[in-house]
Amino acid sequence: MNHASAALLLAILASATHFWDPTVGIFASAGHARSVSRVWLAEALKTLDQSRCADAPAVEDVQATIIASYLAYNMQGYSAQFRLLQTTALELARQASLHKTDAPQQHHHQHPPRDLVADEVKRRVWWHIVATDWLLAFTSGPQEGTYLVQPRHMSIAHPRHAFDNALLDTPLPLATAPTTMSFALLRLRFATICRTIADALPPGCPGI
Repeated sequence: MNHASAALLLAILASATHFWDPTVGIFASAGHARSVSRVWLAEALKTLDQSRCADAPAVEDVQATIIASYLAYNMQGYSAQFRLLQTTALELARQASLHKTDAPQQHHHQHPPRDLVADEVKRRVWWHIVATDWLLAFTSGPQEGTYLVQPRHMSIAHPRHAFDNALLDTPLPLATAPTTMSFALLRLRFATICRTIADALPPGCPGI
């Protein structure tokens, strides 16, 4: 297993342990589960550091960082670690060129066949990061009224409104039937409204 995949697995274990269900058993108490979760999180962050030193960023690096950031938020609130991990996820996504997933390919270069499922995963990951960035522009704090991702600085389609096992089928209209992507797409729609409001406010506005 490479560093990126290991970091993703560790982040998932840390998150699952933090939200442990007492009916499942395994841990003696919620406190015990949370202490184990902190160990998993520390190992995930350590492995992410090793991954960044050893390899070019992969989608798994970005996914692991996103999960770690939300776990940090649930443990600490809107902390410096949460903000750092959110910014790190965005920078890793850019280095992995997720924002160029649907950019026209140069014809004079040889390109392998497109992996449609992998491309869809990239869209989901990228737009999740973007939505979080725009939502934070509408949240009280030092970042209020500002965001990092410009919509004109990317070439990537929105995720498809489809079930995970039907990614290659014709996507469903968002208003017709719920899928596993309904919440993510509605979250993105709301985040876009937040970004529009942030753009419309005069500089130095005291609050949103």
